[in-house]
Amino acid sequence: SPSEASQTQEAHDDFYCLRVTVAYLNEVESELKTAQKETWKSDLRFKSEARQSMDLREELRSEALEVERLSKLVDPDVNFLMEELRDAQVETKKAEMRAAAAARCWGR
Repeated sequence: SPSEASQTQEAHDDFYCLRVTVAYLNEVESELKTAQKETWKSDLRFKSEARQSMDLREELRSEALEVERLSKLVDPDVNFLMEELRDAQVETKKAEMRAAAAARCWGR
């Protein structure tokens, strides 16, 4: 009967729509899984880079502490040497003045 044929056609159409929908959902699911994998990989890269950044920061902090420690050791030596240099410059200036005075005396 025409009504039965119509219902059968509707059932076929509905079934076809369901198959298309399932295929579409499978495709979406596949894309979602791919996106999740990419997100996971990005997350791992980010965590790895963050860890490297923290390691570098720690290394720089450690180096800064070492520089500070060495400067504390060197500063007194540098200060002592600067004083010695100033003393030597003063003595040199005095000697130059004595030499100039002697030259004036001998030059007369």
